[in-house]
Amino acid sequence: MDESTTRDRIHGGFLGRVIGSTMGTIVEGWSFENIKKTHGTINKYIGFSFDEAGHIPGIPNDDEMFEMVLLMALEERGRGITRMDVARKWQELIHPNFTFTAEKVAIERFHKGVYLFGEDLVKENPYHDFIGAQMRGELPGWIFPGNMAAATSLARLDAEVSHAREGITGELFVSAMVANAFNVPPAAASPGAVHFSWLRRCIDASKAAVPPDSLYSRVLAKVEALHDASPVDWERNFLEFRDFAGREILDELCKGADKNRQDTLRRLYHIHVLPNAGIILLALLHGQGDFSKSLEICADCGMDADCNCGNVGGILGTMLGTANIPAGWSRPLNNTFMTLVKDWDESNIDTIAARIYEASKKLRD
Repeated sequence: MDESTTRDRIHGGFLGRVIGSTMGTIVEGWSFENIKKTHGTINKYIGFSFDEAGHIPGIPNDDEMFEMVLLMALEERGRGITRMDVARKWQELIHPNFTFTAEKVAIERFHKGVYLFGEDLVKENPYHDFIGAQMRGELPGWIFPGNMAAATSLARLDAEVSHAREGITGELFVSAMVANAFNVPPAAASPGAVHFSWLRRCIDASKAAVPPDSLYSRVLAKVEALHDASPVDWERNFLEFRDFAGREILDELCKGADKNRQDTLRRLYHIHVLPNAGIILLALLHGQGDFSKSLEICADCGMDADCNCGNVGGILGTMLGTANIPAGWSRPLNNTFMTLVKDWDESNIDTIAARIYEASKKLRD
């Protein structure tokens, strides 16, 4: 792939990421039933005040903070980046009040001079396998386009700053999907859609980043089996998957855990990595490579909708490039991105995408 196409794919990926996290924000934490009763379906931006030009005012979303901070760390440290570099950047640039679950615990400990990574933080961070690392998985794939091994290596380093076990696997899978997305031919199957056969190849290749004996692998296998048996009825498949995840998978997570950990899992399972990983894959498969349809399904499932839609938008946006993302999604953003990262002064989506590309090119040269 030539560099101009790579640059555009990164741009499309970041744009898709911002589109997804923005449209999913309004139903973050909602149930499928509540979304259906209140909105029917989420197939456009809702809950925002549009100006006369049809633009949404820039509203910061916490989901992209960690990718922007990783970008800054990569710009400073390059190939020699370490987990400690990322941790210190979090400590410097992200206020704990803007964070949740695993990241919040990690940053609060960093400020106390306690730095624990990966497996060492399992007993100290009850959220070590929640959604946060998966949420930020696109950047390693953009940094190493087409190179799943390099992308997942960077993803593991980043994930271990706050997560362990299945939490790390979430970032590995998303980074693999994005890296492999660059191997999908650039021609769209139809406006706003990639060829489903190529999407499926991307999924199959990316599963190599997932430990075969993991609960994450079981989640992916369940969603694929449901889709392949009934490719049309996504709602029925989602409800069956949700029951499976809330019964078998949750029970496995709770085995051997103390009461505090079990209570945390049951109370906050909607933001655990595993059910949300299933939603991402379900939306991609049932969306059949269509950008809008995939986002609609993803948002309608609920749970951690802004994280999930951000991942789906980032993956498909990388496959499509900017020209193939429907204008009805991109135009209302008015090329604007806002974040709560300290000292971040860039608000143009295209400029940030160019910055990601330059970091990628420097690390690949």
